[in-house]
Amino acid sequence: MGAGTMGLVTVAALRHLTSPGSILIGAKYPIQRQLAEEFGADVVCAPDELSRAVRRATGSFMIDGRLSGGADIVIDAVGSQQSIEAAIGMCRPRGRVVLLGMPSVV
Repeated sequence: MGAGTMGLVTVAALRHLTSPGSILIGAKYPIQRQLAEEFGADVVCAPDELSRAVRRATGSFMIDGRLSGGADIVIDAVGSQQSIEAAIGMCRPRGRVVLLGMPSVV
């Protein structure tokens, strides 16, 4: 989550240093979308479409506002209370949520 500097560097590092299944990222601005694709993201979408993209990629569906499955790992490079809640909601049970940035108040 988040295609700012930290999010884009994370995409590049994941693509070049590991062998991830798929990298999905929510990018707010056109330049962020372009750079995310160049750095190796498989799916680039608007931040408000990221949950739907995760559902499609993982074959999960919504039940009472929660995903039935979700991503193995969600990396939050935004660091807001809303993004942390969204990251937890997109992650599968027993998955990992990595927080790259933290707001001053959570």
